[in-house]
Amino acid sequence: MATALDSASTPRRFTLHGPIRIWDLTERRLSLGGRNLWVAPDVETGNLTLGTEIVAKGYEEEHGERWVVDLITITSTTPDTRRRPGMPGRVRPRP
Repeated sequence: MATALDSASTPRRFTLHGPIRIWDLTERRLSLGGRNLWVAPDVETGNLTLGTEIVAKGYEEEHGERWVVDLITITSTTPDTRRRPGMPGRVRPRP
């Protein structure tokens, strides 16, 4: 039987799905579904790019400080079509 003490020591789990809106490899931080997440050091991140659809599973640290991702599943890859300064882009025909 679970007690209040047991549930307090067990981290809350989460699962989020959607496209990556922000990805910072240096800080291992990403934004998904309006939530900032931190990717655990042992999670592979080589294929992550903006716009990639993923399922992120993880846990909430104590006191809601950070949401840490411990498993990422890529569900589909979508090219990042937003133009960046200095990057070639598609030319739109004028009407």
